[in-house]
Amino acid sequence: MKNESKQKFIFTVILLLIFCLLVILLPVDHFRFLSAESIESKADRGKDINILILGIDARPGELNSRSDTMILASLHPSIERAVLVWIP
Repeated sequence: MKNESKQKFIFTVILLLIFCLLVILLPVDHFRFLSAESIESKADRGKDINILILGIDARPGELNSRSDTMILASLHPSIERAVLVWIP
């Protein structure tokens, strides 16, 4: 009986370690791919570029600030056009 409970405990610890490693390592790998390509290289290849522009309302004496303006800029180098969309 002791041997079975010891095996269950070891199995549970191994599963917990694997889970912790996945939780720690997967987001790091995901964010590496998000920032892998620079804006300049996208523009050189004619790929579209989307940029979110935020205006922040930070008042003196307040701890929190709010975004009061949001504009999505979509740049299309292949057709040499840009589109700005204001988000209320």
